[in-house]
Parts: sequence; C-alpha cells; structure tokens
Amino acid sequence: MKNNKIHFASLAMAIVAIAIMVVSCKKETTNEPSNDKNPTVQSFNPNKIEDMDAYLKDFKQKIQTAVKGNDETLSLEDAAWHLSSLANYDFGHVNVDYSDIRIDTIYGHLEVNQGTVSLSQLSAAYATISEDIDTFYQSLDNANKHFRFIDITVATDGEMTIRLITTYTVLDHVWYYDDVFEADSICDVLLSEDSIYTWNTTAVSELNRILNLIEHHNISSVPSAHVYYTKTRDVEFKFYQWEDPYGSPFALNSRLYSWGNPYHDLSVDQMCYCIDSYAGLGYQYMIDYPLVNNEHPACWLVTSGNGYFQYHWWSYYHNLTVTYAQYNIGSGNSTQD
Repeated sequence: MKNNKIHFASLAMAIVAIAIMVVSCKKETTNEPSNDKNPTVQSFNPNKIEDMDAYLKDFKQKIQTAVKGNDETLSLEDAAWHLSSLANYDFGHVNVDYSDIRIDTIYGHLEVNQGTVSLSQLSAAYATISEDIDTFYQSLDNANKHFRFIDITVATDGEMTIRLITTYTVLDHVWYYDDVFEADSICDVLLSEDSIYTWNTTAVSELNRILNLIEHHNISSVPSAHVYYTKTRDVEFKFYQWEDPYGSPFALNSRLYSWGNPYHDLSVDQMCYCIDSYAGLGYQYMIDYPLVNNEHPACWLVTSGNGYFQYHWWSYYHNLTVTYAQYNIGSGNSTQD
C-alpha cells in the first residue's frame, strides 16, 4: 500500500505539472500579436505593384476619404513606405539636368496605435508633410531646383524623419558683360589682389572710378564732331529693392553691396560682381524705361550708408545713382578743342 500511495502521489504531481505547462502555454499564446485579433492590418508587398503611378493615385484618394475609427491600418514600415512614395509622387523630379545637390532633413509626427497606423492618421500626417515640404522648397534660393528623392522613416513613437535630396543648377550669370570670361579678364586688369577694398571707403572710390571708366563709348562715328550731353534724369537704385535671382555674394541676395556688420573688405571677386551688377542695373533700366532718343548713362555715383530697412536687419550697404543724359552733335567744335 505504501508503494501505491507513492505512485498515486507522483501521478498527481505530474498531472499538476502538465496543467501548469498548459496554462503557461495558453498565456504565452494570448500575448502574441495575431492578425486574427486585428484583421484590418494589411499584408503589403510593393514589389508586386505593376502600375505604380495608378496605385499611388488611388491610394492618395483612398486615404483622403478614410473615415476615422472605421478604416484600415498599416504597419509602421508600410506607413513609412507609403508616405515616402506619395511625397515622391507629388514632388519628385528625377530626369532633370543639374550641377549640384544638397541633402536636408525636416521632421514630423505620425499618430501610432499599438504599432499600427490607420489610413485617416496617415492622411493627416501626409497633409502636414506636404505643407512642410512645399514651405522648404519655397525657401530654397537655388536655380532649377527639384527634389530628386524624399525618404521618410517612422520611429515606434511616431516621430518622422524626412530626408530631402534636392538637385539644382549653379548658374554663372552676368548682367553687363557678354560672358563670365570677359568679366574675369576685364576685372583682372581693373582690380588687384594686393589692394584692400573696404566697403565704405576704397571700395566706393574704386567702383566710382571703374564704372565711369568703362562707360566712355564713342557716341559719334565722326571723330571731329562736337558731341555733348544734356541731362535727362537721375535714377537711384537702393540695395533692398534689387534681388539677384541667380544668387548674390551679399546679404538678402542684393545686387548692391549689403552686409551685416561694418567691418568688411570686399574680395576681388565681390568687387567684380559689383562692377558687373551695377553697370547692368544702369543699362537695363534705360532699356526697360526709355525716355528720349540717344540717351546714355553719363555719370555713375556709388554711395555707402547704414540703417534698418523694412523687415530687414541692420544693414551696411551701397546705393547707386545713375545720371542719364542725351547726347547731342553740335555744328562746331568745343571751345576746349
């Protein structure tokens, strides 16, 4: 009987152990995520999409019409892929010429529920992303700018990292000379690397000398003719009114010198830019706003100043005044001949 008691006791302990194992297994099973418990999570493979353009167009319409609380959900990985793909669908341009590239990062947030994202939440996030991407695009001061690729990742807490790869073209643009090579060759003659061109002293005096020096055209084909000017108008070009769409070496992309502090010497390249830009301003204005026949710039005057203008910070700047005149051919010689 003693042996039977031991046998029954061992059997009872074995049954208890099996029961504990069964309960433990059931608990582990109930804690595992299952698509059966969340049937709205979709299995997605982008490599099986045959017509990507049509798919993204339909998907964008789908999320825009999703009803909150009654829509499908996606995993974080799939949500990130769709956000990135929609951004490239709306903003991306790959097949364009460019000479340089830049990489920037902006950030956003996506509502996440237990590791999933609903279509309505995706729609709200994409609307915000689109505005932020467009705002960033508008802020770029680059020519021929295009987004080459937009990559979006989503962390488990919903924080989004949006990497923007942008292509653009660096333009060598001139305003007065025929091309960059002509501008460089003339500046090599007129300017010296050994000189110091302080913005409000030597730079001003040299710009006045050079601008009036390069504008000494022979007006008449008759060498002995008496040709003289009569004034027509003065036009002042203020630094905050003229922006260079191709990029300027100065603050505010101004075509005239503008700087944020009073201690600055212009480089030879900056002086050369000023010569080309200032001369271009004077001549283009005369072309755009003709007044009389035979009008030419007769005198160029560069001045310096400082102050606070409109919504800009305190600036140290140049202004340019061009005096225009009409040339006249007299019947006799000048008294100085």
